[in-house]
Amino acid sequence: YTEQAFRYPFLSRRDEVSTYNNTAMVYLRLKRYTKADSLFHRTISLARSYGDTTYEGIASGEYGRSFLLQGHTRQALPFLYRAYHLCMGEAPERSAIAALDLASALLSIDSTAKAEAFIRQARAIQTHNTIWADYALAYYQTQTLYERKAGHYVNALAYQDSVMMVKDSLRIQFNDRLVANTEIRTNAERYLSSLQHLEAEKRAAILIRNIICITLLVVTAAGGYALHQNRQKRQREKEILLERQKRADDELVHATAQLRQHMRYLQEKNELIEQLTAELAQPAIPEAQQRIAAVPVEDLLQRTLLTEADWQRFRRLFEQVYPGFFETLQQQYPDLTPADVRLLALSKLELPSKDIGFMLGVS
Repeated sequence: YTEQAFRYPFLSRRDEVSTYNNTAMVYLRLKRYTKADSLFHRTISLARSYGDTTYEGIASGEYGRSFLLQGHTRQALPFLYRAYHLCMGEAPERSAIAALDLASALLSIDSTAKAEAFIRQARAIQTHNTIWADYALAYYQTQTLYERKAGHYVNALAYQDSVMMVKDSLRIQFNDRLVANTEIRTNAERYLSSLQHLEAEKRAAILIRNIICITLLVVTAAGGYALHQNRQKRQREKEILLERQKRADDELVHATAQLRQHMRYLQEKNELIEQLTAELAQPAIPEAQQRIAAVPVEDLLQRTLLTEADWQRFRRLFEQVYPGFFETLQQQYPDLTPADVRLLALSKLELPSKDIGFMLGVS
């Protein structure tokens, strides 16, 4: 995780130096000393280039401790001395730890007097964190080594008991921290599960919303299309009705004109019959006789009477002008004779009685 931090920009130079130092300490705990020493050396160079004397001292102290753990006591001393002096201002607890490490290194090379002096200096340093666990453990361990070296075995046993008590206390704290971390992890997993559940509900809600929106759009489009089709259908029906009405009106006008023309034709024939009848009633004159000779009277009377053919043509034209007239008449008065029907049809046209008589061939 510390190595992953190098993928991102640091907020400050101290963050960068601190990350290098923490990564080196991880490798030191893993006893991968070569990698740890390389990173400590990098941290010291980087802190020195940034002018950060505090972290230069912190990294130097850890670098010296690495040499101590590897059994390189004399190589550790220069870095421990530097850490002791550089950390005095901003990180006095680190100076105290460096002093105790110096005492341990000096004891290993039989410099007992110097070691005792650094132990006293470690006790005299006013640390900001007086209950710092690393300081207590390092102090009792160093004091145990000193008492053994000085031959004070009773004191050495007492300090050894203190070392065991501090370790037990640290173990309890570590276990409590494990429990707390387990609870935190459980709560975090529960929280993540809740987030995943909420996210699933959110996705489901979004899906339902999208389905509803799409359904509404489809229904709206279908409704609009159906409304448009219905409007077009009504428009077509209206146009058809108008066209039929126009055709019916045209047919009515045409039939009326034909009926009038037929009636005029019949009326003209009746007038001709009347004229010829009147001429026959007068004394014969050569001119009248010549006309009568040209047109046989009997044949003319046959053509001018309202024959069945004339009646059928008249009836077709009449029904176009007055649709349903004959059917209604027949339903209401089934006893009417064909002559009665013809008389009523001609009466419907409001013709003079004389004209009707001529058309029907009666007086």
